[in-house]
Amino acid sequence: MPFVNIRISKGKKTLHGWYIHPIPYEMSVKDFFIKLVNKELSPECNIALANSEEIERVELSETPTAIATQVSPSCNIVEPTKSVGIHMHYRLKPDETISTTGPLNSFTILMQNERKSQLYFPIISQSNKINRKQTLRNDLVNWIQNHGGEWSTQSYADTRGKEFIISLTETIWYIDMRNHKKFEERSYYIPDLFLEFFDRANPESYKQSRKLFDANELNLHCQALAPYSTSSWMLMTNFNWLRDAFDDFIIAISGYTKYLQQHRNITAINHASESPIRSIDQATTIKIHKRNTWITPLDKSKYYHLEPVYNKNSNEKLYFRQRLRFIQGLSCAFSFTIGEYRFNSGNNTFNIISIWKIDEDANESIILQEHTRIITELQADAPRYHTRTMRMNYLRTCDLLLPKAKPSALQTIYRMLTGDISAAETANEAKVDARVKLALELGDSEVAIDLREHNDGQPTKYDIFWEVAA
Repeated sequence: MPFVNIRISKGKKTLHGWYIHPIPYEMSVKDFFIKLVNKELSPECNIALANSEEIERVELSETPTAIATQVSPSCNIVEPTKSVGIHMHYRLKPDETISTTGPLNSFTILMQNERKSQLYFPIISQSNKINRKQTLRNDLVNWIQNHGGEWSTQSYADTRGKEFIISLTETIWYIDMRNHKKFEERSYYIPDLFLEFFDRANPESYKQSRKLFDANELNLHCQALAPYSTSSWMLMTNFNWLRDAFDDFIIAISGYTKYLQQHRNITAINHASESPIRSIDQATTIKIHKRNTWITPLDKSKYYHLEPVYNKNSNEKLYFRQRLRFIQGLSCAFSFTIGEYRFNSGNNTFNIISIWKIDEDANESIILQEHTRIITELQADAPRYHTRTMRMNYLRTCDLLLPKAKPSALQTIYRMLTGDISAAETANEAKVDARVKLALELGDSEVAIDLREHNDGQPTKYDIFWEVAA
């Protein structure tokens, strides 16, 4: 690792004696000085300098006593230390002193106080046409300025301050393009202080659909923001209004990132499974509720409209889909015995509750046969969800036995024969599946074959048809 011997002085006063510091990576001479002052490099030295200090010039020499060569602060620190010397002397601008030979006039005092209290914010170049993202960046700068959160020097504002604004802009824009309300749906809340900067990105205006969050991309944005929470300027009093909300913002992003990573791992395991994740037996529960000798008035008003349905025919069963208020209290609802069948797919895409009246006068074998018949009918209608690996194994087998068959047709046949209703992986795949299914139901194999021609332009052989149809 390269290193450099640093000395910092101001006028005739030495603020930091010669000390060898490592250079962890390439940066400018000015950035190296800023990181030393902010204790991001060699914090054990505890260089006591204010952020308002400005570099007057930088000198580089082969030895501490040799003739020095002046170097520009914007130069890369690695190259000159290799070619000229490792001894670098930062000379700071001396404080402006006011002559005591005469009385201080009021203008001089005002200028001195103004210089002490002046704060700065990043200057960002503007283009003639600014888009929504650039408008967001400008609004963030104005937002910080209106809250009095500027930086102590213009050079510091144009480096660290500008980097912070850009990182915050990129993070907010990334979240907004993918719908920030998804955070709240998973109980991760963006602080109110930042909410005014959301609902600005509109991918539909760019003829794009909202993309899904990617755990790796979101994690990179979180890592880009995290170091600013402990930066020296963030700990200053003029950023008190931002500090806690900024920490909460990072925590919300980090929490949602962990959720995405866990969900991705679970999905990968499910896709690789060679059997359904949730079998029919696991998805169903069956209960028998005994008759109630007394029903509360509340339950009577809640379920009274179901009584006539059952009293009309003792063998009639009702496929019952109602809201949550009907689910609770079924055991106390009726003056006769009922059977209850529940199916829960496990992914909230299909849930059903079916109940039927049980004839108490029938013998046990007839009741058992009736239960078996009803449950068999209900399970036959229950949806089935197959994994990606199950479908891929089927397609590989068909590829060996039916090499000329098109994958889209094979996939649709698989869904029709097995009852698999798993969602398509892409929107285009869903459209192809629907068209192939229609072609198979119509019994026209030519339609299924010709569908692939729509992928590369419009074929000309249908022109005559369209001329007549138009």
